[in-house]
Amino acid sequence: MKNPQTHIIKSQEYEITIGDASKGYVYQSRISQLQDHKVRILLQKIMDQYDTSEFLDQFESVTLDLGTVSATNFEQELLFKIEEAFSDFFKNNIHDNGSLKVGKRKQIYNKKLQQIEFFLTHGYLQWDTSFSQTPSELLMSLLQNNTKELVTLLKKQGKKEAVRKRLIHQLEDSSLEKIVVSVVGKEGEYINNYRQDITKYQDHYTLVHIAQSDFRNALWEILLTYIFIETGSYFNQKSFLKYSINKIALKYRSTYKSLLSTLKKGIAINLNTYISPSIQKVINALYEEQEQQTQSIFTELDYKSETSFFTSFMYYLQNGSLPVTSTLSSYELMYTLLNQKLSLTSDEFYTFFNEHIESDINIDRIVKLLPNQTLNLLVSKNPNRIFKRLNTILLRLFEIVNQHQLSSTTLENLKHKSGTILLYTYYNVNKGSTNAILEFLFQVIRYTAIDKGFLTILRLLENDKEVKENSSIQLFVEELKPIVSKPKKTSQSDKTAVFLEQSQQLYKSYRCKNQDTLQHYQEKLQQAKYKDEALQLVFILIDIYSKGNIRAVQDITEWVSTRTEELISKGKPVLTILAEMLKIVKDLTIDNEVYVAIQEVLIQYETTKDIKISSSTLEELIRLLKAEFYIDSQEDVYERINAILNDFSKNHNINRTLLQQHLQRELTKTNHSVVLEKIINEINNRKNNLKDTVTLQHQADIVQYFLEKGLLPWWAKNTSSKDLMRYAKEVISKFGDQFIVWFTTSKHQESIVRYMDDDTYQIFIKQIHPKLATPVLEIKDILDAIIYHEISGIKSVPSKYKKNSNHLLIKYLLANQNPVLVDTIKYLIHQIVSTVQLTANDLYILIQQKIAQQTSISDAVEQLQLWVNSQLDTLEAFDTAIEEALKDQENWKEAFTFSSSKQSMAILTSIHAKEPELLRSYLRKDTFRKKLIKKLSVKAQIEFVQLFFDPSQHSDFETIIHIFSQIQRQVTTVQYQMMWNAFMASVFLKITIDAPLTWLRKDWIHIFIQLLINTLDRQSLAKLQTSLIDTTSDPFKNVADQLQEHLKQKRDKKDFIPLDVKEEESGEPIYITNAGMVLLGPFIPMLFERLQLIDNQKFKDESCMHKAVHMLQYAITGQEKQEEQFLTLNKIICGMPIHEPVACDIVITAEEKALVESLLNAVITNWSIIGKTSIAGLRETFLCREGKIDVKENAYVLTVEQKTFDMLLDQIPWSIGMVKFSWMQKILEVIWRQ
Repeated sequence: MKNPQTHIIKSQEYEITIGDASKGYVYQSRISQLQDHKVRILLQKIMDQYDTSEFLDQFESVTLDLGTVSATNFEQELLFKIEEAFSDFFKNNIHDNGSLKVGKRKQIYNKKLQQIEFFLTHGYLQWDTSFSQTPSELLMSLLQNNTKELVTLLKKQGKKEAVRKRLIHQLEDSSLEKIVVSVVGKEGEYINNYRQDITKYQDHYTLVHIAQSDFRNALWEILLTYIFIETGSYFNQKSFLKYSINKIALKYRSTYKSLLSTLKKGIAINLNTYISPSIQKVINALYEEQEQQTQSIFTELDYKSETSFFTSFMYYLQNGSLPVTSTLSSYELMYTLLNQKLSLTSDEFYTFFNEHIESDINIDRIVKLLPNQTLNLLVSKNPNRIFKRLNTILLRLFEIVNQHQLSSTTLENLKHKSGTILLYTYYNVNKGSTNAILEFLFQVIRYTAIDKGFLTILRLLENDKEVKENSSIQLFVEELKPIVSKPKKTSQSDKTAVFLEQSQQLYKSYRCKNQDTLQHYQEKLQQAKYKDEALQLVFILIDIYSKGNIRAVQDITEWVSTRTEELISKGKPVLTILAEMLKIVKDLTIDNEVYVAIQEVLIQYETTKDIKISSSTLEELIRLLKAEFYIDSQEDVYERINAILNDFSKNHNINRTLLQQHLQRELTKTNHSVVLEKIINEINNRKNNLKDTVTLQHQADIVQYFLEKGLLPWWAKNTSSKDLMRYAKEVISKFGDQFIVWFTTSKHQESIVRYMDDDTYQIFIKQIHPKLATPVLEIKDILDAIIYHEISGIKSVPSKYKKNSNHLLIKYLLANQNPVLVDTIKYLIHQIVSTVQLTANDLYILIQQKIAQQTSISDAVEQLQLWVNSQLDTLEAFDTAIEEALKDQENWKEAFTFSSSKQSMAILTSIHAKEPELLRSYLRKDTFRKKLIKKLSVKAQIEFVQLFFDPSQHSDFETIIHIFSQIQRQVTTVQYQMMWNAFMASVFLKITIDAPLTWLRKDWIHIFIQLLINTLDRQSLAKLQTSLIDTTSDPFKNVADQLQEHLKQKRDKKDFIPLDVKEEESGEPIYITNAGMVLLGPFIPMLFERLQLIDNQKFKDESCMHKAVHMLQYAITGQEKQEEQFLTLNKIICGMPIHEPVACDIVITAEEKALVESLLNAVITNWSIIGKTSIAGLRETFLCREGKIDVKENAYVLTVEQKTFDMLLDQIPWSIGMVKFSWMQKILEVIWRQ
């Protein structure tokens, strides 16, 4: 077989007509044998004769007419006719110019690049890709032969987090190092040496307390993030690397500061060995910034004792906040005091003020924070020379208006916005970038529309002898006068009527209609300042969608695309409009299809490419930009022009940077584009707005204020609880010691802990006790899992239990400077016992059983286990007494063998009659409870439960059983069985903890409600609640009422897909080689349960899901490691998105291999027709089977390749037509011998 493979046959079919139909099976078997042993070799031989090293030939289908084949010489004649017909096909299929008459011809290396790009973004290979090379081998081959093209591809795709993760999971360190060198050249050698040395340092000194594989992955994530962003921008690298370190630190339960310090130590190791490239510069800068911020924050905090107005006001302008000690209590008071200072024309104040506005960030803050009236007063009274000159010009403009009796809307707007305009003018003039009057006119254009009256006034000012900058005014007027008329605008009354009609219609589908009035919704839309086109399109789309005219995503996408093209032809900013449509639709309770369709169109128009830009295109853009000078809008002209440049680049498929370069060259050619050229330059140089420049001091002030007063400060009225937690996380991460001081003296500790998410809480614990934090958090996770997975199902757990326990643990750690782990364990257990009605012994047993379920345990968990075991000595003695009692009762031994459900139930009933408490005590063993659920029939399980209750109590239990019948209609059989097993597990556990005679109806309802909440999604719960609400039985009503209350609490919480997760696309099929996996369907949940990968029908975490993916592949192939492109079906069955990368550093233990082999033996045993087939035979014959997966909107469809032995599937004792587990996102439909 040649390599690379240049011909690929997708499938083969044979149509045979025979005289004697009874011999059909005989010929089918003979053809299958020929196919496996001779035909494939023959076909490959012929294809190799016609291959070419330059092209890959693809054929969807090749039909060969073999004519008549005699029965006497069937095999030889069939092979001869195939060879003859297939050779003739190739001879006659190539034109003289080298193209194909039938099929497709693609260049090999281009195809390889396409293949690797497809794999990097999807996680599997296209159907026409040869399996002779793995993706990693393909990548390395391209790196050797097509380095430039591959590097271009990697730089493009490497910006995506999923692609970087896939590279890290799939490639060895040596391969990743080659990529690094190829992408960044000589610096890559430093990066690789840096990574190797810091890894050795981590292995020796444990700089960060995380697993070795996690450290390896985290380090590669940081380095690949660094090399795959735009290397031309140092500040972009710096900010993006900072973001990545923060994100990775949280992922691995570390802190930004500790991980950054580790990276800095790695540089220190290499400092005298390697040249210092830009990565060292970036990491050093981040480290210095961290140190400076630490010093700065505490320096600034020293000012908090100052209460003078100047100090407070300066502090406010610098940070947008005030010290906790400030006497100012409202904006009104601050503005009143400021106006008083201004009215006195205080030189002291203006000296301070003029020095303060040297920074563009500060001046942005002043403009955004102070009202127009105060700003106008600030500039009119300012004694600075530049301000005096600007005020003289402004005064002269109004004198001209009065002298010549002119009118100008521009000048009227200028009167109200003079403070803002003159401040920015002063800032730019003070930098020496321009003269005063020209800069003043630039700012006028920025903040108000230009009319003809204003141009007339400027012409008169141009001839004014008192004005020195006449040429600047002339230049300005010359540039603006070609635009002689304003764009026609719709009257305000017409716009209002249209808006009212649209908003009223949209309100009918508004998600928060029960909370917000129509008027509030309309105010929300107006405040958002959506473009008219966005509201109009959503209004029309919702109308036609609700009428059923279009429903499918494809139809909606086509409709939106058509409307978008119409907008482009009118020069509208379509990207802004589409983005606003998404925001509007997100607030509506309509099907997801509408949102997905709009998003697809937006993504489509966001794709750009570099092309040549014609002069006519640039002239069109310049006209479009200049038209903005005459449009009155709430946004300044800089923002509007910036939006136009973005949209123009997308609409015309022109790169934004390239567009600006050509535009600036075009503007410099003419003498009448100075204004526009300056605005373009200003846009390029502008800093982040106020929202993006919230200082660390501002965050610290809000957090400190909240800790002191339990409220958000009055000067932070737009701060949400999410902002508060984001600020708290930042302050805790960088200034943990200061936060601990504030927290210790606060009376509102519980409030801020209640707002903390898990990441913030873990960071805080690490700041309190860095060494003890990891083991304590690990143990607390185990105890919380017991509370929420075990105890909450049988007992009422306070809704704020976790937040309260979090707070109590923090208080304990702060009160004990040097706590030991065992004492902390005792404290945590004491808190659980005192909060939940549970004995310590019962909790110890649950902890012991939870630890026993783990495949491996850490040192901290081992300490927990040892301490719990020491507390169970008396219980172990009691267990021994039970075992001794059992020796004298042979029926106990027989009962626990569970030979048959009926026989076992009879023996258990007999035991209960003699020793009821002994049997109840034995139920404490989770192995016994699981065996009961596994071996007893449903009827026997019900009878067993009823043994422990008085007959008068049976009615409540029977009612719950009856309600189960309502669920059975809404879920699959597999789901129902899992729910039933979980319900019985909770009942058995509660029997061991609470005496059955004390149970009330509410106890049964609690168990049932918790089961529903933990296993059903919101839609299924709502459906069940509706079906129960009309019943007359009180228990039914109680269940319905509690479900309604739960749904009410969860109403505002909605599921979402992370934007970084790529949507699955319906398109070409995905071809696989492990399609026989579906035969294992009924055994998969049991396998995952015994591997302790799932809990309550859900995977415990991401690592368990990845482990499950590889365990399934081991069951199919017997190989421990398999590359990702072979795991698509595994991902589907495990509920993973098929494009999401899967970790490959999974270790399969000998015990886990033995468990898989027992599963395969169980398959063989239960499928009696395959007899004594070995595991190897099962894999080769059925499991390692080729197939294809089609991705549909609501399901995956797997079509399995047919083979001779498939007739045995007719006698398989379980269904293989559909696979759907509770953790799967969509149904897997299977077409195999159907």
